[in-house]
Amino acid sequence: MNKAINDDRYITMILRLTAFALILLVVAGCNFQQLSRFHEEDSNPPIADITQEAARSISYWRYFWLESGLPEDDMIEVFPMVYLERVESDLVANADAAENIQIALQIIIDTPEDRIWETETMTIDDVRVEGSAATIVLNGDIMVFGGGVALGTEMQFALTVFEEPGIETALITLNGQNIANLVVDHPSQSQPDDFVYRRETFAEYLSSP
Repeated sequence: MNKAINDDRYITMILRLTAFALILLVVAGCNFQQLSRFHEEDSNPPIADITQEAARSISYWRYFWLESGLPEDDMIEVFPMVYLERVESDLVANADAAENIQIALQIIIDTPEDRIWETETMTIDDVRVEGSAATIVLNGDIMVFGGGVALGTEMQFALTVFEEPGIETALITLNGQNIANLVVDHPSQSQPDDFVYRRETFAEYLSSP
């Protein structure tokens, strides 16, 4: 009978040791998985979620006639019944500020219904951007009728240039003459050849800083 008891104790001990060994294996497995996960996270740190800036359209300014509809609050009245309005094109701006400006101005030149002045041969010979200063060199013919149209033409060019963020000043010439002098009724109204337009003058109308 003592032998039977000893056998039962031996079997019970074996079962307990087996169960204990299984528990150790499970715990070790869990620890290994946690350690592996930690190492994976450590060797592959999370990549910051960098949200790209939304694409920006190339914008320009065009003429709006009152007969086309009612003017919006953000339009600029050049003279009675004639306004300038901001337009976003379908073209996407890129990192080259000079190229963006040239594209915007070319849209105006190529679209007669967007302007009140006339031209057949105007070309953009050069657009340079140095820091916050833009220089635009135009050549060709232009026909403006009166001081009001000349002023509106200046504004259309200057506003379009300043649609490019970061541009603070703009020197714009046509055939070597500053466009501020397209129509000069009196010598006292003329501007120096190096006259520049300044963003602050048009800030209230511009969408970009």
